[in-house]
Amino acid sequence: MPNALQKFRLKNLFSLKRNDAIVVPQNRLAKFKTYDEYHEERIFFAYRPLMYLGMVYDIVFIYGDYFKHGFTTPFYILAFARVMAAFFTGMIVVVTYSYLFKKHRGLWIILFGNTSLLSLLTAYTLVDPRIYFVPYTWVYYMLSTIVVSALLSNKAFLIVHYSVAAIVVCLMASVHINEEEIGIFVLFIAPVLLYLWAIVAAVRMEAKRTYAMAYQNHIYMTLDTLSQLLNRREFYLQSLEKWKEAHKSGGAISFIMLDIDHFKKINDTYGHDCGDKVIKSVSDILLEQTRNGDIVGRLGGEEFGVVLPLTTAADAAVVGEQIRKMVESHRIEFEGHIISVTISVGICEKNEDTNDLSALVSLGDKRLYTAKNGGRNRVVAE
Repeated sequence: MPNALQKFRLKNLFSLKRNDAIVVPQNRLAKFKTYDEYHEERIFFAYRPLMYLGMVYDIVFIYGDYFKHGFTTPFYILAFARVMAAFFTGMIVVVTYSYLFKKHRGLWIILFGNTSLLSLLTAYTLVDPRIYFVPYTWVYYMLSTIVVSALLSNKAFLIVHYSVAAIVVCLMASVHINEEEIGIFVLFIAPVLLYLWAIVAAVRMEAKRTYAMAYQNHIYMTLDTLSQLLNRREFYLQSLEKWKEAHKSGGAISFIMLDIDHFKKINDTYGHDCGDKVIKSVSDILLEQTRNGDIVGRLGGEEFGVVLPLTTAADAAVVGEQIRKMVESHRIEFEGHIISVTISVGICEKNEDTNDLSALVSLGDKRLYTAKNGGRNRVVAE
């Protein structure tokens, strides 16, 4: 039977929405990049130089057009088309950087790319209708499309590319290119686009699989298997970042350390499966009672830690007391038994005596044991 982590991983592997991107994180502690963010940082590094090359290619070819046509009307039309193509290629680079295009980067890339392509195809079809130029230009844009396949919608790809092909055919007919040449173009471009669509679909499928595996590995490395809270290592890494932010800004930061009372007795009486269920129940309460920006982890056994940024000890004590009450009132059913547990809580805030995170955790640990020695099921904040 799959354990809790395996179930969690399988669930997220196939949790796709309409945009075919895995939605993460479902557990708010599993901070991970979205599908687009994950692939963008890998794709754009190589894609931007390709776009810069395309811009240079467009500008340099203006000289070739001048060499053939001189300062005539065809030259000005072609030069304008080249400049427009370079502009829209530059807009693709802007899209890869700008936050304004973040939501649908793939769609913007394919729209700007094909607008650039269409400006060239229109000019050359009207001015210099050499049938071989159209396929050559299109192939360059197709190759650049493959690079960003992971970000493209198959439907958007088909609509945009086949629309451009239809426009080019109409332009050819308008300048009275003979039907034989138009037929050759159609016979060339239709299967090429279909083949490219198949490549885009295959690359995107592999990209989704790669992303799912990366997310699974992230879950495995950062979350505790049973509680689905941060494991000890990740808890301290993230807490250290929050500590540094508080130290730099001078803001408050508090720490809650809690322990399940008489946990060994629960294991001895009802078995470890029951103990696991108790730990999971307490973990769920911790997630419910803390904020998105709080760091929540299982530090080992029945001990848990919570780091609360921008929170004073007094406010943390309110949170700790609420957690304590929720745990005390919660009832756990196990094999016909109704089990209730309590927790002891130690709370502290960053001050002049806690010069690093370790000191803060140590102080929280001391106050936890003060709570235990004082009779358990209580919160100690000073």
